[in-house]
Amino acid sequence: MDKLPEEIKHVIATLNPKKPDGIVSNIEESCSYLLRLPHTQRVFAHVKRLSLMTVWRFIKPPLKYYLDTRDALEQGDVGKGFIDRCPSYEEDLASILNLITQLPNLSEVNIIDEEGGTAELAETISRHHPTCRVSLFISSLSTSKAWDSSPLLHAVCHYPLENTENGETQSTERLLQSIVHRAPHVRRVSVQSCSCGPLPMEESQDVPQVVAQIESLCWPLDREVTVEGFQCLKELTDLECLRSWTAGCIKDTMLLQTLASMQPFKELTHLTLALIHWYENEYAFWSSAEEMLESLPPLKSLCLLGGYTPALLTRGKVLRKHGPTLLELELHRASPSTQKIDLYELALGKGIGPVFSVNDILDLSRQLPLLKKLQICVQRRRGLEGAVYTALGQFTCLEELELVLKCLPEMNIFDHPVPSRELTDFEMARIWHSSVLGYGWPRWYLRDLLINCAIDEALAKAIFSYVWKGRNGHWLQRLTIYPLYGQLGEYSRYFYHDYCRKIKEEGFLDQLAPTWVVEPDLLTGLRAQKCVKPRHDLSDLSDDEDSTLTPVQQVGGEFVMEEEEDVQTVFQSLWPTADINAWPRHWHSWPLRSLGMDV
Repeated sequence: MDKLPEEIKHVIATLNPKKPDGIVSNIEESCSYLLRLPHTQRVFAHVKRLSLMTVWRFIKPPLKYYLDTRDALEQGDVGKGFIDRCPSYEEDLASILNLITQLPNLSEVNIIDEEGGTAELAETISRHHPTCRVSLFISSLSTSKAWDSSPLLHAVCHYPLENTENGETQSTERLLQSIVHRAPHVRRVSVQSCSCGPLPMEESQDVPQVVAQIESLCWPLDREVTVEGFQCLKELTDLECLRSWTAGCIKDTMLLQTLASMQPFKELTHLTLALIHWYENEYAFWSSAEEMLESLPPLKSLCLLGGYTPALLTRGKVLRKHGPTLLELELHRASPSTQKIDLYELALGKGIGPVFSVNDILDLSRQLPLLKKLQICVQRRRGLEGAVYTALGQFTCLEELELVLKCLPEMNIFDHPVPSRELTDFEMARIWHSSVLGYGWPRWYLRDLLINCAIDEALAKAIFSYVWKGRNGHWLQRLTIYPLYGQLGEYSRYFYHDYCRKIKEEGFLDQLAPTWVVEPDLLTGLRAQKCVKPRHDLSDLSDDEDSTLTPVQQVGGEFVMEEEEDVQTVFQSLWPTADINAWPRHWHSWPLRSLGMDV
């Protein structure tokens, strides 16, 4: 996209149907305009990938959806990036079909449409591009028949229409069976959670046994893999061909032991797995998990989520087996709203992932000599955590770091801070509120929370500098900071109290703790960009308003400080101001401190 001529990018960006009957005319006019541009045929000769996406009519403008979808597709594997479900397109496709015939070197087509496109579309692609790989992003298997048994169908991403809130979910094994029966040539399959049902389950059919050769398989992280489900998976596809597996969650010790003993994978290089321990022998579960991970072929990419302790990786067999080959390691996951369905159970359990200490990070760095990308969670401690960032600079090849900062203060069972410190009378006072179960919560907790969440440009750059000044930190090319302050209730003792939820959801903590992206710049040294999510629905945007979640100017919050006496009191103790209504302009981060280094 970035390499296309400006005229073509302009046409794509301005394709914005204002009403249902304008969709066809917009497409026809845009396609005709493309064909009239100078040097069009020369440009089209270089087009190898085409994505066709249907946009909901109430979304305006559709540019955000296009950009999000493009970024997800760029991740290179179906299911790795979240792609929102789209409606079906029921209008005339003549202009699109004509465009397809003008692309002589087309080798990949992504169709993001509820029903997977029409038979006419499938026939046109098959006739003009017989070696093309087609990827479907669909939500209805019963109506997506245009590509049945087509050798061009390479990937299927399915959004089952179900009601996850009521527990009405479709069997992933049965979905896979239906996909394999309809598309025996498929190589990549993904199922993404989508709470928009319920629809009746498809009737089971007696179909001939087909053993697929799936290379990439992606289940939602909230779907449990059982022994029976894995046996069904083994019958549907040749597991020796599987290279990338997002397995969902495993809660059963027996399944872990089965995987360790069978060793069914020969080509597996990418694994995403959530481990959730419930009501059984804890030692047996985690020992079996370690044995299972050790039994796998050497991995290049590992995403390991769940309530395990860092010692599972730092002091066990897992990294002794996979550490020398790992290029990517994801040990936590930021929780964008598009994926929170998958993460709820993890977040409300023992956490999406563990919090790593300085020693844990140093242990990891010694065992991961080739690691290029890391996502990890560390604890904010009012600016006293500088040594953690320095430790992250010990990885010898790390180029991209996604840092989840746990801003929620550590607290012991006596409501005292961890590590222990002497509290002032002001900090020891309690905040009483009707929703806090009648006993209030300590003022020091709110004060520390605000300090930890106060992440401005200066602090974002300082964190990068701490990593950069580590022994090998000069390799770092991109730092993304994701503040964690109770999203999805993770680690949050007070999440369900209306008072805490209010300061979290009404723009207050959003502005104190945005997502930051920091990169080195040859001219300025460091460049930090803030990503702020607009706090209104996309459907409420004006026609000329950009709804992308790219770095934007700070937006005004809905949080009214003068109406929240407790928050105002704590805020004034940190950043005194005569005009409390202008609080967004009067806060700043606390400086980092670390032994032997001052940034």
